[in-house]
Amino acid sequence: MPQPAWFKAVRGSSLDALLTRSRFVLGRSTNCDLQVDDEMVSREHCTLTHSRGQWYITDLDTPNGTAVNGEQIPAGQPVQLESGDAVQIGDAEFVLTLRGKRPIPMELHAGGATARGGRDRNEDDYVIGANLLAVADGVGSRPSGDIAAGIAIDLVGTPSRNLRWTHVVTAIEAALRAHGEDDPTSVDMATTLEAARLIDRNGMTFVSGVHIGDGVALVDDGFELRELTVAHTFGKELAIKNHPEAGRHPDREKLVKGIGLEDGKPDLWEERAIVGHRYILSTDGILRALGRRQLIESLANVRHQPPQMAAETVIALAQQSDLPPEVLDNMTIAIADVCRSGRSGRAYDNQIRSALPAAER
Repeated sequence: MPQPAWFKAVRGSSLDALLTRSRFVLGRSTNCDLQVDDEMVSREHCTLTHSRGQWYITDLDTPNGTAVNGEQIPAGQPVQLESGDAVQIGDAEFVLTLRGKRPIPMELHAGGATARGGRDRNEDDYVIGANLLAVADGVGSRPSGDIAAGIAIDLVGTPSRNLRWTHVVTAIEAALRAHGEDDPTSVDMATTLEAARLIDRNGMTFVSGVHIGDGVALVDDGFELRELTVAHTFGKELAIKNHPEAGRHPDREKLVKGIGLEDGKPDLWEERAIVGHRYILSTDGILRALGRRQLIESLANVRHQPPQMAAETVIALAQQSDLPPEVLDNMTIAIADVCRSGRSGRAYDNQIRSALPAAER
């Protein structure tokens, strides 16, 4: 009897199957063992097979192909799957979990870059690490923005991974107030914050995020980029209410939430950690310089670059904006790929997997 495996859709499908036989055919046809109703999926798209204690996936020479952890696999060649691997066919994505096995340990391979744009000083800050990435932007209408952002980043990088994000934000607020009491020139300083970290829960790994302010957080699964946050600005509040002035109100870019502002309640988000997924956190300066569409296009164009190179490329593009130099704001971006612990880079797994023994192909 094969080792049972759980094959569950995390995007684009409702498929949720326990694999207890040695062979399954996936495809659009109703005759397949596992049906995926997607025009991008072939009638018989791929097979899942079990041999000698291992599960393998084989693309059946399909026009749109099959990907594992964001990398296309060769047609007709079995590729070994590990617990926690992500399989993409068409617009659907699935995770394979082996019963009785802990998912492989994960970490972040991250990079970051910042620039002051047309400002006299840079009031942004960021931190990257194996389990954390964060960006902060000192609120320009308040004093000591660089100090406020620095305090936020220092505290985000210090506490335990298991400390709740709401408690982290509360600690940052207290530190900002305390600094203002010691230094009258820093009274009422404030900052935005975008942060994400890996957390473990019941043997599974998640990416847990916090958002407060006008920055942006996105996830790139190798096929599309998806925004995880909505900016805390007056214009966005109007847009949510379908107000006709949302896009042209003179105060549309005014912050309505921030750490140190009257409303400091953050938004929280969480995603199942999947090897090959990329997370992008950015302050609003890049978004202003490039616009939402060009930012998305730029991130898609650099998705095969390592995170550090990708971050530097996007910053360089933002600095070449058509906006007058004096209008350019500080700009900061942090990019991280979810990887197997001990590995680096986005595309590495399939190169080291052993294929099904030749006698069994």
